[in-house]
Amino acid sequence: ILFGAAWHKFSEPNAFLMALSAYRLLPQSLLEPAARALPVAEAAVGIALLVPATRSAALLAAAALFLLYAFAMGWN
Repeated sequence: ILFGAAWHKFSEPNAFLMALSAYRLLPQSLLEPAARALPVAEAAVGIALLVPATRSAALLAAAALFLLYAFAMGWN
């Protein structure tokens, strides 16, 4: 899920920026940095889940990302 989500955001950055903007959760000045950081975070967490030494921390990070997404969807 994380790799697919990251790939989609990396392949269509402008579409993701517009989608993120539509949520109206971030000020305009934070939209572009967030749109760049989220797919990097998703890919990094996905990679960390594959490495046994980082799996526990990655599980917490994945849970935090999913909670963030659930909050954003629930808020709107």
